[in-house]
Amino acid sequence: MGTNLPLGKGVGTRSDIDYLAPASSHPYFDDVVGRLPGLDPQTGIIPGTGNSYIGPYIRFEPLAKPTVVPKTN
Repeated sequence: MGTNLPLGKGVGTRSDIDYLAPASSHPYFDDVVGRLPGLDPQTGIIPGTGNSYIGPYIRFEPLAKPTVVPKTN
């Protein structure tokens, strides 16, 4: 993040950030989707929720501090 390198994996690329939100919540992101750092423009916001068996994630909820959910081993 923070570079002009292309999205991808490996040397000479930068990682994208997977933004997930339930499909019913997607309209709430319409005004900010273009300002989300590291968002892959080809996938946009992905319908779904975080899965700790795949990896850690950060949960954002209204009127609450962001919560880091660690990866489940």
